[in-house]
Amino acid sequence: MIQVLLVDDDPVIRMLVDHGLGMITSNQYQVTYESRCHDALVHVNRQAFDLILLDNRLSKTVTAKATVPLFRRSRFKSPIAIISSDISEDYLSNPSILGVDYIVDKKNLMQFLKDQVALSELLSTKEAI
Repeated sequence: MIQVLLVDDDPVIRMLVDHGLGMITSNQYQVTYESRCHDALVHVNRQAFDLILLDNRLSKTVTAKATVPLFRRSRFKSPIAIISSDISEDYLSNPSILGVDYIVDKKNLMQFLKDQVALSELLSTKEAI
């Protein structure tokens, strides 16, 4: 089962990710959604996820610069993708600046998920051989 943690203050993104994954894969998946960083951190300290989608700006003052270190200190290490409607900030120019795996413009989110699911399914097939 594909496990995704989505941390975003916009519930429309939740519907987009959940519906999009349903269209992309025939495998089982679960999207765990939280709108607040504190609540999401509870999840990452309980279980590993195949992917964490973390909104760059969870409020007007809280950005990925503050939230990513909290997720990196969690009990379980999972790939992190920062998602944002505006990736023009300097710190979003390269994933290594924040110490994340991906930076994704929200307009490209569905293609990113499609690529991630395809990679996951390819790796699962190779492990089964």
